[in-house]
Amino acid sequence: MLPLRRVRSVAFMAGCSLMFSACDAIASTSTATTAPPGASSTALPAATPSDRPGSTAPPSDVVVITPQATPAVIAHLQPGTRVEIRYIQMIDAADGWALGRAAGSEDHVLKTGDGGQTWQDVTPAGSSVIPADDTEMVASFADDQTGWVIYLVHGAGSTLIDIYSWRTADGGESWQSAGRFDPIENPEAPPVLLFGDRANGWLLLEHFIGMGHHGFTLLRTQNGGGDWQRLAGAPESESICHRTGLAFSGPTTGWMTGECPFELGGGVFLEVSEDGASTWQSLALPPPTQSPDLFQTALLCSTRSPHLSAAEAGMLVVTCSMEDASSTPRQNFSYKTTDGGVTWQTSAFPGGELYLLDPGHGWALSKDQYWTEDGGTTWTKINTVTWEGQFSFVSAQLGWAVARSQEETALVRTTDGGRTWELMEPIISP
Repeated sequence: MLPLRRVRSVAFMAGCSLMFSACDAIASTSTATTAPPGASSTALPAATPSDRPGSTAPPSDVVVITPQATPAVIAHLQPGTRVEIRYIQMIDAADGWALGRAAGSEDHVLKTGDGGQTWQDVTPAGSSVIPADDTEMVASFADDQTGWVIYLVHGAGSTLIDIYSWRTADGGESWQSAGRFDPIENPEAPPVLLFGDRANGWLLLEHFIGMGHHGFTLLRTQNGGGDWQRLAGAPESESICHRTGLAFSGPTTGWMTGECPFELGGGVFLEVSEDGASTWQSLALPPPTQSPDLFQTALLCSTRSPHLSAAEAGMLVVTCSMEDASSTPRQNFSYKTTDGGVTWQTSAFPGGELYLLDPGHGWALSKDQYWTEDGGTTWTKINTVTWEGQFSFVSAQLGWAVARSQEETALVRTTDGGRTWELMEPIISP
């Protein structure tokens, strides 16, 4: 996977310009089935601590981030305001959450009860706006009542000056603050916020240090966001590698994927934690059976799109950029394990981001969109679109996407598993 880049907020649009012609629903088509070569399993030794740059142990001075007074935040949007959805997480066919903006505004926390047609602004409210050049959010939601929001406040020159945390247990009717974090370093990629259950959560911020080196800050809460601990940070986390994804199953078992550009094709590994991210072990992955020489012939390989369905069961994607870009510039394979990484089943992957509905069903999502019903062994092409997006599916048929093309963004919905998409025009409800 190419290095993650920090995604900044984009200007809001109202109307139907985006990448849709005359407000028509996005539709499309082709349904060719691709059957990769046979999958395989390869035995690996048990994971052991590695001296690979980037393997981490807890710093000696673990920092506990305690609640502090939080300045007043963002005033609610007025009813009738059209909003641009920047992130969506639907809970079911009707209920869901989003982060969105109106023209010239900061990010707001939004909630829907009608499938995304109208939205209620439930942003943690205050009497004035945080003084900053820009404020963006990341969020995670467990159900229609429980959620967490992290504010990243940027000053002049996009410098990160403050980080604030909020949580709700009543659908946004009220919020509790976990106070201010030390900003540490500017993140080079969108932060990752996720929860393994309602008590245990993690916040990952990736930093570019310079001279080909990266570092990351990893924070953990064990009381539902009441306070946070810093488990890793520069200089302990500094290495030539950068992290491309984070996944947890429950409070203890986690995966962190990455890329090491100076190790050429040989730096294909997965970092595994069994103690809630306090320590990590580096686990080297075998080459795919379908292409046993891949790691020796590739220019650069990385692991990405981690998914954990249970403590011992998960799936990720390995992407390799080839030296001879004139033929196949990039090769992708899915890796699946049911025994904690002792053995892996590998299959050809069509590219894009891996999105799993359950261990057997999911999508490969980019401009070309594919569907699998056998855990990634085979893929069926279902659509080609002119945009890329952030997706939220609640069933094999019903899903939403924040569709992005150049500087424009729109909210779209599918009722047939991604074979067609229709444009939505979200608005703040009365």
